Amino acid sequence: MEKINRDRHFFTVGVDLFIPYMKEARSRRTHDVHIVCDVRSLPFRKKSFDVVLCSQIIEHLTKDEGLSLIGEAEKIGRQQVIITTPGGFVGRWELDGNPFQAHKSGWTSEELSKMGYNAKGYGLRVVYGEHGLACSLPAPLRPVSFLSSYLATPIVYFFPNLAAQLICVKNVSLAGSQ
Repeated sequence: MEKINRDRHFFTVGVDLFIPYMKEARSRRTHDVHIVCDVRSLPFRKKSFDVVLCSQIIEHLTKDEGLSLIGEAEKIGRQQVIITTPGGFVGRWELDGNPFQAHKSGWTSEELSKMGYNAKGYGLRVVYGEHGLACSLPAPLRPVSFLSSYLATPIVYFFPNLAAQLICVKNVSLAGSQ
C-alpha cells in the first residue's frame, strides 16, 4: 500500500492479526486506519469500501475459510475485489515468528475465474518454490532464472495457469446489479 497510495489519494484501512506486523505498518503509516483482527471475522458493514484488496491472504486460510473470506470481501466491496495469491499451492511455514504465515491452501486461476474473477498472472511458476529453478541452480546462475521469469511475464499474464502469482479482479458493482 505504501507504493500504491504513496500520494495519499485514497483512504485505506489495513487489517492484520499479527501484532508485530501491524505495529510496523502503523509506524510506517501504511494505512489511514490499522485494525488488528482476524480476516475470518471482519468488522465491516456491507458496501463499506469501494475496493477490497486481499493481498497474499487466502493461501493462509483453509479452502473453506478462503471461500468465506472471498464472499465477505464481495459483500463489503462496492466496486471491486482484488485478490493476489500464489498460483497453486506453495508450501510455506512460519516466518518471522508469525504462525499465521503458514500456507494452508492453494488457488488456481481456473477456480477463481469460475467465481467471476478476471485472473492474470505474473512470474513464471517453474522459477519459484522449493523445487523451482531458482533453488536448483547454482547461486551464480539464479539471476538468469529470475530474468527468465521477468521476460516471460507478457506470456504468463495471458496464461495464468503458468504463473507464480495471480492477480484476480472482480467488479462486484456489476455482479450486484444483475
